[in-house]
Amino acid sequence: MALAFSFFKKSGGDGKGTDSTAGATPAAAPPTPTAGAPDPARAKVFFEHARVKQETGSFDYALNLWLNGLCLDPNNVSALQSYFECVRSSGLSAPSKDLRAVVDKSTATHKAMGRIMEWSFAQTSGEAATRAAVAMAELSMDDVSRWIAPRALAVVKQYEAKPRKDQFVRLMNVFIANEQYDYALNAGQGALDLDPGDIKLSNDLRDLAAMATMNKGGYENTGEAGGFRKNIRNADEQKRLEENSGLLKSENVLDRNVREAKAEYEARPTDKPSIKKYLATLTDRKTAEDIQTAITVAEKAHAETQEYQFRDIAGKLRVRIGQARLKQLKAAWDAAPNDPATKTAFLKAEAAQLELEVAELTASVAAYPTDMARKHDLAQRLMLAGKFEEAIAQFQQSKSDGRYKASSLAGLARAFKNIGWMEEAIGTLREAVSGNDDPNSEAGLELRYELASCLLTHGQSARDLPSLEEADKLASAIAVQNIMFKDIRDVRTKIKAAMAALRG
Repeated sequence: MALAFSFFKKSGGDGKGTDSTAGATPAAAPPTPTAGAPDPARAKVFFEHARVKQETGSFDYALNLWLNGLCLDPNNVSALQSYFECVRSSGLSAPSKDLRAVVDKSTATHKAMGRIMEWSFAQTSGEAATRAAVAMAELSMDDVSRWIAPRALAVVKQYEAKPRKDQFVRLMNVFIANEQYDYALNAGQGALDLDPGDIKLSNDLRDLAAMATMNKGGYENTGEAGGFRKNIRNADEQKRLEENSGLLKSENVLDRNVREAKAEYEARPTDKPSIKKYLATLTDRKTAEDIQTAITVAEKAHAETQEYQFRDIAGKLRVRIGQARLKQLKAAWDAAPNDPATKTAFLKAEAAQLELEVAELTASVAAYPTDMARKHDLAQRLMLAGKFEEAIAQFQQSKSDGRYKASSLAGLARAFKNIGWMEEAIGTLREAVSGNDDPNSEAGLELRYELASCLLTHGQSARDLPSLEEADKLASAIAVQNIMFKDIRDVRTKIKAAMAALRG
């Protein structure tokens, strides 16, 4: 059969893809990478470290490791699934600056992985999902492309308020290139439903329907026993895979997953993989009863195995419960700002939540003393609790990790300032400012503002004109860049007055 859509196959081009909404357009050829050939052996090292960090709850570091590994082995479906699971477990709503830096390179692979990263933090975005599917298809990463594309189609159909024709067409091209003809027909029909007058697309879909029928009907297994049954089993497996993709889980699927995991756990209550699976399904369904059950199961596992990871899971779930409760109380206070009872309830719960988070992070740091992410988080909570000297001890360690150096130095300076050690605060801030890559960034502005404020305080108390002059230069530069930054105008006024008083 001469198919009208044979031009969907990849051909020469500039590798930029297409967003055309007109009919079925050709899929562009994959760009030629300028550097960074696949290296599965090196990627394996990243993946092994990523699993360890993910299991210990260092999600931001684990994400960095997963993404670095995927840039070296982009066709690794198992690693990609683990990366998506890590994003979901992290609770993060956007990629960090460090994570973006991993894919901020000129090779085609890094650009494609950038599409994957963007989608992973916006998993209900049809456009982000479509771009990720197209990017991997253009790289000819067939295994990953076949995993992504069905999920992308499901996202477009289920979550896009107004799906676009071009999204369906682009996904149809990907499915045809992957020889996933059933999905291609489904996507093409979605495009035709939005534009019933597209005669060319309609003709293409007739040919595509024939191809899909031949592909799924077992005709390619003619003469083989069980050809049709084999295709039915494959379809069931694909359906189950889609249901459990981590993107689109219905209530029925969640209930089934919990039921199956519970049965497995009850059959092997000391088997750690079974325990983890049961905990994951409970936290995935996340009813109030599920979370309480997960806490009980995790604490029991910790008591029996003495592995802190289970104690850590229970602690994080308690923190999650407290945060949800605090959010409810804050909403009640916002709704009745003049009611002293709602205000008191919120403030009391806020103090209790902070105490809980400090306690959980203190135990976590003790169990994982080399994990700087935990130390950094603990230091920030200690600052909020007014335990400045304890915060200093944690910040002094977390600054050794490049990812946390700037924020750790800023935290150190604030802690020193709060205990009256102005010279130490100023020295720390000078180090932070000099080490900041972009002084005009939000972080750069914050550091210079803090330094100017500390210099003003010190200059006034010590009657030190050079400190005030340094503060004046910093404040002036901040005001020139952003005169609305915090109270920089008032700070400048105070600096000028202090300088005038000393000179007078």
